[in-house]
Amino acid sequence: MIRAALGLALMALTANTHAQHGVLQEARDEVREPKPPKSPTGEVPPTDRDDLRKPWEPYKEEDDFSAMFGRLFTYWFVGAGVVATAPLWGPAVWVGDGYVETCRFAAYPNEGGMCGYVHVPVARSDTKFWSVRTRVEGADNFDGLQRIGTQVLVESAIRLGLDSSFNYYRESLESGVHDDLWTGDANVVFRFAQSEHLTTRAGLGMTWLSDDVGSDFGPNFTYAVDWFPVAPWIISSEFDLGLINDSLLLHLRATAGVNVRHCEFFGGYDWTKIGSADLCGFVGGVRVWY
Repeated sequence: MIRAALGLALMALTANTHAQHGVLQEARDEVREPKPPKSPTGEVPPTDRDDLRKPWEPYKEEDDFSAMFGRLFTYWFVGAGVVATAPLWGPAVWVGDGYVETCRFAAYPNEGGMCGYVHVPVARSDTKFWSVRTRVEGADNFDGLQRIGTQVLVESAIRLGLDSSFNYYRESLESGVHDDLWTGDANVVFRFAQSEHLTTRAGLGMTWLSDDVGSDFGPNFTYAVDWFPVAPWIISSEFDLGLINDSLLLHLRATAGVNVRHCEFFGGYDWTKIGSADLCGFVGGVRVWY
């Protein structure tokens, strides 16, 4: 009886310990726990292999196949590079952006019946050199995890800008307690394609994760698209690729919004992954253009 009671107590303690841990704790562990060293592959260096032909050895017919395979691999590698970099040069080609025309910003999207937010070429004297956008949003995965986020984006007519975001996560655990942490990023961005209907930007900066224990930082790449198909609709998407310590951060979001003068009301989905921890949820909020 005593052994059985001790076993039950141990099981209850273990269950309670697991109940204290949620997806936010998983994100912390991904960032801060040391990763095991990679096991050696055991691959023999090419100079030590016996199957390599020495200069004085006779020519082998297999060399023709190797040369053909090498050319095919080169073509495949170049083709893959073109496809992989298409998001950086494709939009400019699509909208005919030759990097020679001056642009200005409207007071808000679709102002005065003009489609879009960026005017190329400048057709009015009341447009602006600077653009500022701020958004406030809430997200929920309907499984105990909520997020409140904000973003500020400042852009100029010479295509350079600053982008910064902050996110506060709060998770309800089975034990009845709550867990929380902060994430965010800050980037210098460049608007590499612009037209009345489409703008795209990309940049580099830093990303971070913070809680009561401390803060962890790492590099970040960001890519974003704003599409103005027809007034008053605005379709936006963002992609972030970062590294916090040894953990990969992936972020992808897509929203559809309707603007009423300076205010855009939007909804969509925000997908964030830190290592193996999923911090995803449906999102809705308001963005102010001025």
